[in-house]
This record gives sequence, structure tokens and C-alpha cells, in this order.
Amino acid sequence: MLAAGIAAVVIFLGPPFVIGRLQRRWPDNPVIADLASQIRRASRSRAELTAESRARWDTADGAGKLRIARRTRNAGLYLAAASFIIALVVAVWMNIATNTDAGKPLTPVTMRPDAPIVLGNSSPWVHVLNGAPLLDGVFARDYSIRGHAYRDYYTPIVPAGWRSGGRIYLLERDDTIPRYHDAQDIADPPGALEGKLSLGGPREGVADAFRAAGYGVGPWTAVLKRDITLGGKIPGEDPVTNILIWGEGGLFAIVGLIVAFIGQRRLKRVQRARDD
Repeated sequence: MLAAGIAAVVIFLGPPFVIGRLQRRWPDNPVIADLASQIRRASRSRAELTAESRARWDTADGAGKLRIARRTRNAGLYLAAASFIIALVVAVWMNIATNTDAGKPLTPVTMRPDAPIVLGNSSPWVHVLNGAPLLDGVFARDYSIRGHAYRDYYTPIVPAGWRSGGRIYLLERDDTIPRYHDAQDIADPPGALEGKLSLGGPREGVADAFRAAGYGVGPWTAVLKRDITLGGKIPGEDPVTNILIWGEGGLFAIVGLIVAFIGQRRLKRVQRARDD
């Protein structure tokens, strides 16, 4: 999700940033100036833009209308090209960044009863080698997304030698989203204890619930988002990320092509009128 969020920010803010830099580099370039104007105008209402465009078009002479039509067409083509290039660069970068370790063995983690888990520079995709679930301490968190109900199970995992009342250094999180969970809606499903590890403790509501029940959960507690589909290997890029990148980039490109099409039609219309 973090990767998808970064991609969204780059796709939405990338074109204005790039055009702004180009305009500072070539302040007198009419195409860049017009493209910057198109991006600024995108935040204005449709009625304002329509009225302004009609007024400028109606007051222009033949040569002026040709310039407006050419600039509109070129600005649309530049926007479409820039959107495609930015989406391509972001997609390639995300692919390289997220697939660097794909297919490699998961980071082995051995728990200790008296110390928190430390990953160092290792991948957060881990295989926990030891530890047993405290099924009496399972906490179920219910929530909904877009009207669909979900339930996450948080199970304390403790190694041999752990004593009751001691700190909990690992919580296993099992969610009920089908991709990550088996068909049974249960805590600690069968299979290897594998998934993505996050340090710094669980969300505050979960930590409060465990502390109220007498379990030593805090910032020292790591949370393992269980994924029973890994098979001992670090996963590659989530396909959703690519869909998000190309979807947003494609949206800007389509807008640019529509603008270019309108400009080209105007250009041909003005040229025919001048020829007549």
C-alpha cells in the first residue's frame, strides 16, 4: 500500500512539477507556457474555463485562432506524452525497488524470551522459526471497508522459556481478506509462520486491549502480518501497484489526447475557413 501511495503522489504531482521546472528553464517557450496554463486551469470550474476559452477565441483574428488551435493541440500532446513517460518511469522504478529480493528465501527470525526482534538491514518478509501461540490471549478486531465487514485476529506468539506476565515481543496478525487467509475464519491458521514484519508495536487500540487483558504489549512488540501463500519466498510486486500507476497515468494521457483532438479539429476548421 505504501508503494501504491507513493506512485499515486508521483503520478498526480509529477506533471505539474516537471512542467514548472521546464518553465523556469525555458521561460519564453510558448508550448511549455501554454501547458503550464492548462495545468493551472485544471483546478478551475468548467463554466469559468468555457467562458474564458470562448471569449479568447471569439476576439482572436484568423492568425490568432491558428495560434490558439496549435497551442491547444501541442499542449495536449505534450501532456499525454509526459503522463506516459512519468508512468513508465514510476512503473519501472517501482518494479526494480519491489522485486530486488523477490524469490529469495524469507528472513529467518529466532525469538528470544528476553529481547525484542531485530531485523537490521534484512528484509521484513520473515519466517519465524520458533514460538507458540497463546490462543487464550487472542484479540479480534472488527472493522469495515466500503460496507464489507472484516475481522483481524491478533495472537501473542511466545518462545520457549517465556513466563506469564512477561513482555510480548511478537503478535501474529491474521486478517480475513481471502488473499492472505485460508477459507476458515480462525486465528493462527495451520502452516508456516510467515509474513511481513513491522516493528514499533501494534495500533494503539490493539495495544490497549492487550494491556487491559494483562499482556505486556508495547513499542517493543513486532507485528507479523501473516501470509500463508509465501511458500518460504519473498514476494514480488503487488499487481495492484501497476494498475494504479498506469490507471492514473492513462487518465492524464487520455485528457491530453482529448485536448489535442479538440485543438486539431479547431486548427483544420480555421485553415479551411482561411482557404475559402
